[in-house]
Amino acid sequence: MNKRLLSGLVLMLLLALLVTCVDVTWGFPPSRMLGHWYFAYILDGDAVNAGALGGKRCQAIMTTDAERDVAQFHHVVTRGVTYTIDGGGGSDDTVEFITIQFTYQPRGKSIWQRGSIRLMSTGDFWNIRSLCGNILYRTS
Repeated sequence: MNKRLLSGLVLMLLLALLVTCVDVTWGFPPSRMLGHWYFAYILDGDAVNAGALGGKRCQAIMTTDAERDVAQFHHVVTRGVTYTIDGGGGSDDTVEFITIQFTYQPRGKSIWQRGSIRLMSTGDFWNIRSLCGNILYRTS
């Protein structure tokens, strides 16, 4: 076998092993990234793509929650957006909570209000992460 081909195969195997270890250890995409994508879709009024972040298991829940968030936050002006990630420990270390806090100006109003969205992120067997709902709608 050609040395160049053999070294290429070894390099590909090592890269595949590295990607697998990173994915299983930390999950992909990271919860923070899912939160950023969700909030951007909400501000753009795109409940369909925001709902798609729920993957196969939670897409219906996410689409319903995204429609509610779009109704409230679509095209508002925001500032001071922060993302906080909680969870990822205990008996179910695949569950994480993403809290998005921000100040927003409702359409046609001159006052600023505080807003928040609290999402739940889960990982499947391979730790591919997806969103599973806006927790604020489950507790209010």
